[in-house]
Amino acid sequence: MQSECSLSSRLEDYIEAIYVISHNNKVARVTDVSKKLNVRRSSVTGALKTLVSMDIVNHSPYGYITLTDKGERLGMEMVRRHEVIKDFLVEVLGIEESKADKTACLVEHSMDTSIMEKLVELIDFIRRCPKRAERKFSINEEKTSPSNVEKRCFSCDGTMLGKIASWKPEERSRS
Repeated sequence: MQSECSLSSRLEDYIEAIYVISHNNKVARVTDVSKKLNVRRSSVTGALKTLVSMDIVNHSPYGYITLTDKGERLGMEMVRRHEVIKDFLVEVLGIEESKADKTACLVEHSMDTSIMEKLVELIDFIRRCPKRAERKFSINEEKTSPSNVEKRCFSCDGTMLGKIASWKPEERSRS
């Protein structure tokens, strides 16, 4: 993501973990973050010091960890990015869920925001397609056999292709 604060991908992982834990358990503790990220508690404490200095989290020794407003926004965006990438991998490419989850963790940190938004548009389009069940939208299942080509809905495909064509040239070249 490389946000406004030029966070490392590791710090983004901490923010995302704190966000998820605090929304599931109402509070986050160093031990919870340590378990979720499979790191030592001392590593969590070191990361927290950095995040406190950046006004992303609130934390005092042996206390709960809370996200500031800025941290909440960042955490929500990181979770959203992760879910969008994971959904694309599972729903569109047919990747197994645990593999898609691991891949989303790696990709979410480096994907440009404009590419992310285009991915969201594509996923929304696929979810709204009236022939979705017929087509299955899996790269693995939709080879170039004549029966699959005949099933294509040229109206819907044309709409999406038109949308892609209207994207600015620099957006197309980055994707």
